[in-house]
Amino acid sequence: TVKVRLQIQGTSEVGTGRVYKGSAHAFTKIARDEGARGLWKGLGPALFRQVYYSTLTMVIYEPIRNLFATSDGSVSFSGKLFAGGTAGMLSLFMANPIEVVKIRMQAD
Repeated sequence: TVKVRLQIQGTSEVGTGRVYKGSAHAFTKIARDEGARGLWKGLGPALFRQVYYSTLTMVIYEPIRNLFATSDGSVSFSGKLFAGGTAGMLSLFMANPIEVVKIRMQAD
């Protein structure tokens, strides 16, 4: 929540300026104004996104890696690297809407 609030401060309305002076100030201001629960906004979507992203990456990786397998079943380092990058990219693409929900919850 602190990182998101620092990143978006002053972007929602013209002339609002900076609300927080730094990380420590943002942390104490959010805790004072919204209570401890304010610091944990967006935790549910963040956890869901992490589980969804990690699971999807692991599920997608193996079929992509197998596309680069030789007849004996071995896969080169570059094939594994490409498969991992592709699996991560596709998983991030699929998990992005959850990230948007998390950020919007944290920004409010």
